[in-house]
Amino acid sequence: MSTEPTGLPTRRSIRESTEPRLRATVLLRLRTFGLAPFLSVGSQSVGSLQLVLLVWRAGANAYTDTYFYSFAMGMLPIQIGIVGLLYPMLLNRHRATRRVAERIGFLATASSVVLVAGASLWLIHNHRAASTVIVVALPSLANSLVQTRVWFLAVVAEAGGNPMWISGVAVPANLLAVFTLLVPWPHHLAVSAMVCALVLGNLILWIVMLRRSIGRDVLVELPAHSDGLTRAGGWFFSKAAVGYGGLAVLQSLAVLLPVSAVTILNIAVKVVGSVVATTVNAVMPRLVHQGSDSAQPAMRFLKSILTVVVLITTIGTVAAELIRGREAAFTVLAVGMWVAGSSASAVAQRGAFRFLPPSASRLTLCVVPIVVAAAAASSRMPGFSLLALLCAYAAVDGFSGSLLLGALKQRLLCAAVLCCMSIEAVLWIASFR
Repeated sequence: MSTEPTGLPTRRSIRESTEPRLRATVLLRLRTFGLAPFLSVGSQSVGSLQLVLLVWRAGANAYTDTYFYSFAMGMLPIQIGIVGLLYPMLLNRHRATRRVAERIGFLATASSVVLVAGASLWLIHNHRAASTVIVVALPSLANSLVQTRVWFLAVVAEAGGNPMWISGVAVPANLLAVFTLLVPWPHHLAVSAMVCALVLGNLILWIVMLRRSIGRDVLVELPAHSDGLTRAGGWFFSKAAVGYGGLAVLQSLAVLLPVSAVTILNIAVKVVGSVVATTVNAVMPRLVHQGSDSAQPAMRFLKSILTVVVLITTIGTVAAELIRGREAAFTVLAVGMWVAGSSASAVAQRGAFRFLPPSASRLTLCVVPIVVAAAAASSRMPGFSLLALLCAYAAVDGFSGSLLLGALKQRLLCAAVLCCMSIEAVLWIASFR
């Protein structure tokens, strides 16, 4: 005879009733929070493998210079128009209307194609062979068009609190590029074949996103009219144009250096970008979004990142000094401090978008012109090298992030980032000796 009281739930009935809800909760959290970091890690891992295979197959030469420079110019309208202007306007209380959002996406797409064409002309003007440039630039034009549309939908979805698409936005293209580079192409065809694979991968992802209506719910919920929209958009656009436009100028200065300099610089850019995307961008949408009421979780997250980065950089710098000498140690230190500054900037910008008025963008508008002017002056001095450009890239991110952290009243974090940037300043000066 059963000893359990009748009329009361048994252990088995409780387990059977709670297990489905628990399983559904776990799956929901995995989809909304846990899956995005895994997608981001996978995307960056595949992207890193693509980079290694590209250098292995083609080396660092005029073909790779053309690819990296064209890719950077194609990303510029995405960074300015979609990430720098549209995304904060979707988060801020002065939200963009649907018509404005769609117009930004269209203009970014058109601008991307135009800038890739302009990049080709700049390379040819600076003594790159026209035949070398054209075979890579033509597929890069197509890639810039499709890639911009993919980013538009992914960023709109991210603003709605879904980081999965932005975390894996490059996965299909990078996977196809990796498979393409496994084929033993002649070195002069490897880069063109890889860019064609990027076009196909981005096209497939775009079609999937359209069929699944990714971002449509966010666009539909945008207001028909928005008070203060013009002023808010002006601040965000100014900040993004000055910031990302300045980085484009630094990228163009690398074209003045010997062949392969653009490739080496972009390898460093991708390393830093991969680290930041994996550790910051995949998590921050869950910490700072339209419903966030405090920046403290994001600031605690940044403290952990800076601690780990400084520790790893210290170990790496000492190891580089022992194995490869002082020049290698300086490079490792510069890249490490750049990762710290870039991480701080990424966290601080998202916090500023949500918790500061749009006019807060003016705090950082002076940073980029000053750094770019210093880099341009440095390019005319004997001994100008890639190390100076690495330090310039780091200074743009680090000083911008420190100013925003100060505005968010995070004085300790602001001081920590400024210490990292003082190291970059010393390395910049030392690079001319």
